[in-house]
Amino acid sequence: MPKISVLLPVKNGEKYIAESIDSVLAQTYTDFELLVYDDLSTDSTIDIIRSYQDSRIKLFIGKDGFIANLNSGIDRAKGVYIARIDADDRMQNRRLETQLDIMESLGVDVCCSWINVFGSRHNSGIVNYSKSGLIKNALEELAKTNFVAHPSVMLRKEFLIRHHLRYMNYTHAEDYKLWSEVAKKGGIFYMVPEILTDYRRSHDQISRKHADIVKNQSLRIENEIKEFLKGRLTGN
Repeated sequence: MPKISVLLPVKNGEKYIAESIDSVLAQTYTDFELLVYDDLSTDSTIDIIRSYQDSRIKLFIGKDGFIANLNSGIDRAKGVYIARIDADDRMQNRRLETQLDIMESLGVDVCCSWINVFGSRHNSGIVNYSKSGLIKNALEELAKTNFVAHPSVMLRKEFLIRHHLRYMNYTHAEDYKLWSEVAKKGGIFYMVPEILTDYRRSHDQISRKHADIVKNQSLRIENEIKEFLKGRLTGN
């Protein structure tokens, strides 16, 4: 059984999917499976994926959308840990090795990292969320902002299963919602102070095309966290 399951959802990603897959296959840590979920692509994405002859790559055709595919990936994952990557992003070649060492040595439940933003001349460069190492009071920090870059994350599957946690229908902010639920259950967060993922910015990026939805959903989650914290203080 592989130690790590890499979960990669894609829809019409022919432009960059090979870069993303190549970055996973180039990892210094090799005991992983790569679960690729295609959301009914109409371009050459599936042909590109099928051109790889690596037995660690497993292709699934998901018909129910991005969030459903992520949850199916959690269910199918055979690894102790689940690492996320998006179809237009790239892993640095020591990412899995670095995060695995931290997960196992510190008992972390969510391990994220600094990211390098590229692809836009106006937004390129290191993104440093001013966080490093173990995150104290993770829920309180999440009430301020989503400090976890989704494509940089590695999760402990057993924690998700034990607490019945899945991605929820918070469109374009499903990751933020999951982090908040993990934190409510006492999950341990760790920020690797290294660039382990290259995060592509582009004009057709979902988060940019639907910025208003992302903002509204994020405010909704922040308010939910604040209400939860208030209830915990008052015992309600």
